[in-house]
Amino acid sequence: MVPSPLSPTPRQPLNGLAIAGFVCGIFGLVTSWVFMGLPFSITGLVLSAIGMRSRRGKEWALAGLVVSILGILLVITIIIIGIILNMHYVLNGAGAYIR
Repeated sequence: MVPSPLSPTPRQPLNGLAIAGFVCGIFGLVTSWVFMGLPFSITGLVLSAIGMRSRRGKEWALAGLVVSILGILLVITIIIIGIILNMHYVLNGAGAYIR
């Protein structure tokens, strides 16, 4: 039996781990400025890395990796800026900003 050219091709199921990693990475990136995003970004990184092993949904897994890494880098950058500003505040005294 020859399939009709109009018959729909069966869709492959999506990779749930890759999509979950992408969603966690997005949530981690959005909430990274309140430091709540770090656990979500790390979770997204792990889920996306596991999702890369599957043949299906590699695009979602790659996007999840990128977004999760950006979220982690943003949290680290915010922490470094906070440490630098705190050191400046301590070294110059508490009244350095009030002039």
